Amino acid sequence: MDSVTFYTLLNLAKAEFERSRAWRKLVAKDTSKSSTTATLYTTSFALPATFIMTLPRRTLKLVNASSPTDVRDYTEVPWERWDEYKNSAGYFTIDHANSVYYVGGTVSATYTHNFFFIATTTVLTSSASWVFPSEYHPALAFLVAAMDELGMDYDSINMMQGSANIGRYQLILRSAIKWDDALARSSLGI
Repeated sequence: MDSVTFYTLLNLAKAEFERSRAWRKLVAKDTSKSSTTATLYTTSFALPATFIMTLPRRTLKLVNASSPTDVRDYTEVPWERWDEYKNSAGYFTIDHANSVYYVGGTVSATYTHNFFFIATTTVLTSSASWVFPSEYHPALAFLVAAMDELGMDYDSINMMQGSANIGRYQLILRSAIKWDDALARSSLGI
């Protein structure tokens, strides 16, 4: 396998792993946007360049720039239902096709957006390493091997090896999920 094919498959494996759930390791916060009294429901805010997906809950908080104890939680609603919520404070929606989000209602002061999301990581190259703990790195190797054996170099022997490599990938993925669940419980204080 040449290096271009290898790194293409490696980054596909990385994307598969990272998008399999909302990993605590990939939670990021963007505070570069704000709403003012002039902000309308038609005002669009660009999603962060590293955005993969929102968190399951409490993704957007508006924090009053003058009074940091004035925090407002916003709930995500589906883009196709935005017309039902656009005039109501406490709701936001994402237009994924255009990589922007909108905030419903109006505010009476300047509020900073604390936008929490799952971020993508750097493309893997010979000089860039993956952000996950090293014990989970073999998952990518097993998935790359399986993609090669079950796709590009398919035959009856590779079919068995590819299936075994998928099993090894899933075993490491389950271990990573347990680790991630422990991080989530820790962040909740349980």
